[in-house]
Amino acid sequence: MNKKTLQLIARYAFISYCFLILVETIFHSITLLNSPQDKDFCSFNISDWLINYEGGFVRRGFIGQNLLECYNIMPYDIITTIYIITFATTILLFILFFYQFYKHKLSFLLLPTVLMLGCYASTDLTWFRRDALMLLMIFTTLYTYRKYLSSTSLKWLLHILFYLSGIMVILTHEAGFLCFVPFIFIYYLYKDNDKKPLTNRIASATIFLSPLIITFIATCYYKGDATVGLNIWQSWGPYMQQRFGEIQPLGKGIEALNWDMRDTFITHFRLNYTSTPLWDINLIPNNRIVIYKPIMWSIIYIMVYYLCINVNKIRLFKYELPPNNHPIKNYLPQVLIIQFISLLPLFTFLSCDLKRIIMYWTLTSFFICFQLLSLKKQLNIPFISTTSNSVSHFMQHNKVCGNSITFILCVLCIAVPFAGFKASQLFSTSVIGNTLYIINDIVIPNLKAMLS
Repeated sequence: MNKKTLQLIARYAFISYCFLILVETIFHSITLLNSPQDKDFCSFNISDWLINYEGGFVRRGFIGQNLLECYNIMPYDIITTIYIITFATTILLFILFFYQFYKHKLSFLLLPTVLMLGCYASTDLTWFRRDALMLLMIFTTLYTYRKYLSSTSLKWLLHILFYLSGIMVILTHEAGFLCFVPFIFIYYLYKDNDKKPLTNRIASATIFLSPLIITFIATCYYKGDATVGLNIWQSWGPYMQQRFGEIQPLGKGIEALNWDMRDTFITHFRLNYTSTPLWDINLIPNNRIVIYKPIMWSIIYIMVYYLCINVNKIRLFKYELPPNNHPIKNYLPQVLIIQFISLLPLFTFLSCDLKRIIMYWTLTSFFICFQLLSLKKQLNIPFISTTSNSVSHFMQHNKVCGNSITFILCVLCIAVPFAGFKASQLFSTSVIGNTLYIINDIVIPNLKAMLS
């Protein structure tokens, strides 16, 4: 099969799959909006947004405090508003990514897959909670930092905006810190090929990023407890009385403020590495460790890396640059490694939502590369540069890895479990699995219902 034929098949397969995902998203959105919304109020999907500062300063309270202040000024329907924010920010994230891919002449092929925007497939979008909002804020922060570096005027204003934007990210979700601050720290060390001693450069980078570091430490220290959680929940009492006629049981998102580091570690370790069922609430990992889980993790991470660095392997449209000529190949292999290392706490024991963490990893890596492409500065990080260049060269030019058919098969088959490493969820999140699900469970039943 020649490249032209393969490109044509890939183009129409891409368009068809995007259409199916659109059908799936509309179906899940309609199902969500037509279902009783009251049952979601105490779930993570809603209650995580309600964390505020009414019990004192606490992690993730920034958005909830703003929602509460607006409610106190003019009462409104909290659940509907959260749905609207979730849908709106998700749509904006989609538009931003498609625009950036078009602007930088990248192939769209990876966007609807589970490792990027396709991770939203087969969900009602609210499962991702504030992720889309956080990612948009991270992009804004990185964009502001790039403007700060390249600007010759109003540098002080851009400096302040960078701090404000970065602090808002961390106050929205403390995990956002890992998505951009470690990279900026490393980039700050080597951006000017400074000949100063490394210790001096580390001290300078730490001072530059100190407002963000202090904010992150504060969110980790003031993580909340049972008393804070109860005060937060009671602050929403007027809304619950109006909506439900009574105070609802403590929401799961706010209840999670009671978790200490040990509980968090044990819970996520159990879900990620042992045979304990996802719904088992025992915190002691008394089940056997399942060897296939970390092995499957490694395979998924390698596949994600392989697909991302070969982003233009299959070009769908003429304007997309050939992979060997695209400047992103000078940045992406290194950035992906740095971002993976930065997010290791989430990949290992601080989170069990692997589907969301993969999205953090890939999307923020491309966010960073978009800014580096605009700066047009060579990225040269000791050890990481040489390692990434060797690995990417092998993956791009090896007879098996460099083959277009291998790349297409990986695009179709890559799968990521939702929460906890459940093998039964793997196939359903792949392009092939999700396509079969849409056709068998959504399209055919609805067509039959319309024709009957």
